Amino acid sequence: MGSPSRPARSISGAAQPGEVPAIRINAPNITHSELVVRNDAGIEVHRASVELEHGTATAEIRTRKPLAPGLY
Repeated sequence: MGSPSRPARSISGAAQPGEVPAIRINAPNITHSELVVRNDAGIEVHRASVELEHGTATAEIRTRKPLAPGLY
Protein backbone atom coordinates (compact mmCIF):
# COMPACT_ATOMS: atom_id res chain seq x y z
CA MET A 1 0.00 0.00 0.00
CA GLY A 2 1.40 3.42 -1.00
CA SER A 3 1.48 6.64 0.93
CA PRO A 4 -1.78 8.56 1.25
CA SER A 5 -2.37 11.51 -1.04
CA ARG A 6 -1.95 14.98 0.44
CA PRO A 7 -3.79 18.14 -0.55
CA ALA A 8 -1.85 20.32 -2.99
CA ARG A 9 -2.98 23.39 -4.90
CA SER A 10 -1.55 25.42 -7.73
CA ILE A 11 -0.50 28.86 -6.53
CA SER A 12 -1.98 30.48 -9.64
CA GLY A 13 -4.76 29.25 -11.89
CA ALA A 14 -2.55 29.23 -14.99
CA ALA A 15 1.14 29.70 -15.67
CA GLN A 16 2.13 32.24 -18.28
CA PRO A 17 4.74 31.30 -20.93
CA GLY A 18 8.16 31.24 -19.28
CA GLU A 19 6.70 31.29 -15.75
CA VAL A 20 7.65 28.41 -13.42
CA PRO A 21 4.48 26.78 -12.03
CA ALA A 22 4.36 26.30 -8.26
CA ILE A 23 2.33 24.06 -5.95
CA ARG A 24 1.39 24.65 -2.30
CA ILE A 25 1.26 21.53 -0.13
CA ASN A 26 -0.70 21.43 3.13
CA ALA A 27 -0.20 18.37 5.33
CA PRO A 28 -0.40 18.97 9.09
CA ASN A 29 2.02 16.90 11.20
CA ILE A 30 4.06 15.90 8.12
CA THR A 31 7.68 17.03 7.65
CA HIS A 32 8.51 15.37 4.31
CA SER A 33 6.50 14.55 1.21
CA GLU A 34 7.06 13.20 -2.29
CA LEU A 35 5.47 15.49 -4.87
CA VAL A 36 4.26 13.77 -8.05
CA VAL A 37 2.75 15.84 -10.86
CA ARG A 38 0.77 14.06 -13.57
CA ASN A 39 -0.76 15.45 -16.73
CA ASP A 40 -4.43 15.01 -17.65
CA ALA A 41 -3.57 11.62 -19.25
CA GLY A 42 -2.15 10.41 -15.91
CA ILE A 43 1.48 10.43 -17.09
CA GLU A 44 4.04 11.53 -14.52
CA VAL A 45 5.76 14.73 -15.66
CA HIS A 46 7.58 15.76 -12.46
CA ARG A 47 8.65 14.22 -9.15
CA ALA A 48 10.41 15.88 -6.21
CA SER A 49 11.09 15.46 -2.50
CA VAL A 50 9.67 18.33 -0.47
CA GLU A 51 10.45 19.32 3.12
CA LEU A 52 7.45 20.83 4.92
CA GLU A 53 7.70 23.41 7.67
CA HIS A 54 4.73 23.49 10.04
CA GLY A 55 2.83 21.25 7.62
CA THR A 56 3.16 23.60 4.63
CA ALA A 57 5.53 23.92 1.68
CA THR A 58 5.72 25.57 -1.71
CA ALA A 59 7.42 23.66 -4.54
CA GLU A 60 8.32 24.92 -8.00
CA ILE A 61 7.66 22.54 -10.88
CA ARG A 62 10.88 22.68 -12.90
CA THR A 63 10.92 20.31 -15.87
CA ARG A 64 13.51 19.73 -18.60
CA LYS A 65 10.98 20.64 -21.29
CA PRO A 66 8.24 23.25 -20.85
CA LEU A 67 4.91 21.81 -19.77
CA ALA A 68 2.35 21.60 -22.55
CA PRO A 69 -0.98 23.37 -22.01
CA GLY A 70 -3.43 21.16 -20.12
CA LEU A 71 -4.51 19.96 -16.71
CA TYR A 72 -1.94 18.84 -14.15
